[in-house]
Amino acid sequence: MVRTLKSILDKVPPATMDNEAFRKDSVSENVSSPLLEEKAEQGGTYRIVAEVPRSIKIQMRERLYKNPDETERTILLKALRAIGFSIGDEYLIDQRKTRNRT
Repeated sequence: MVRTLKSILDKVPPATMDNEAFRKDSVSENVSSPLLEEKAEQGGTYRIVAEVPRSIKIQMRERLYKNPDETERTILLKALRAIGFSIGDEYLIDQRKTRNRT
């Protein structure tokens, strides 16, 4: 019975990622990875999720109301640029406008 169970378990894929796959998907600010550099060169966008205090969300809504050409995305990217991140002007354009033109 032990041999049968072992042979069955050997055929079942693991329920969790192996360490190599985890390392490839992980992002560390202190480690430069060829995989991350390759993704950066390819362009594209990635979704991030961050919890913010309610007061910040209210301030963002007020800013968006006063500046209808802005989005939460452009506000965040401008803030990241202001603290030194390298963000091209093409990412600060309201994507809703470019989507409607194509």
